[in-house]
Amino acid sequence: MNGMHSGMAGWSQLVVLFDLAVFTAVLGALVAVLSGGKVSRILAERYARGEIDEDEYHRRRAILRRGR
Repeated sequence: MNGMHSGMAGWSQLVVLFDLAVFTAVLGALVAVLSGGKVSRILAERYARGEIDEDEYHRRRAILRRGR
């Protein structure tokens, strides 16, 4: 009976690692999506305040959109 139980312990550890990897990937994707809007908003605010010109605004906005 001990031999069978030992084999299951290995599988359960793999399942836990897989679940942790999936959770980390989902959390990372959520952070990326949610922070993307904030970055675009900051860029628009800098343009509105005159800190960057129109060309710089469009160039940086294009870079942000490619990164998504």
